[in-house]
Amino acid sequence: MYRDLREYNKKYYKKNREQRKLEIRQAQKDRMIWIQSLKLKTGCQKCGYNKCATALQYHHLNSSDKKGNISRWAAQARAKKSILNEIAKCICVCSNCHAELHEQESNKYCYDVSSQPLR
Repeated sequence: MYRDLREYNKKYYKKNREQRKLEIRQAQKDRMIWIQSLKLKTGCQKCGYNKCATALQYHHLNSSDKKGNISRWAAQARAKKSILNEIAKCICVCSNCHAELHEQESNKYCYDVSSQPLR
């Protein structure tokens, strides 16, 4: 009937474009809500913060194991299994702790400012 799956998908999408757009948007929304709830359940694994999911981020413990961006995958409505596999390589941290982790990794600007006089 169809030469290949790609041709079938094009025809199907053309015929059902508006419905598919609605389905995709809903799947993206559902996936983002699911990610936000996972973040709030876990909270920051360094300081315990868990008031706002938007302020929580996933930090890859080993950047060479990173296969993708979790937030981007959620926005693309990727499979939950793929997202969970990527989350398993991470810790959940608040944005402040995340910045500190990256600063410690690079050792660029880590210094104690508590003893510095204010101007």
